[in-house]
Amino acid sequence: MIKNNKRVFVEPGKGIIPLKKIVMDLKGFGYKYYISVEWEKMWYPELENGDFMLPKYLSYLRELLGH
Repeated sequence: MIKNNKRVFVEPGKGIIPLKKIVMDLKGFGYKYYISVEWEKMWYPELENGDFMLPKYLSYLRELLGH
């Protein structure tokens, strides 16, 4: 998401990346393999700790995948 001309990282499903559509398309194509996300705090030190945000991504993706 862009706010005040700066990139702002937000919780999954609340930003500009259409994660739900991407996952639904993958499911529709019969994709049954791994999905990964990156949380690059090394490059963006202002990011929240991955220990906080990555479980949110896991939960969100599991919800979309029906697990």
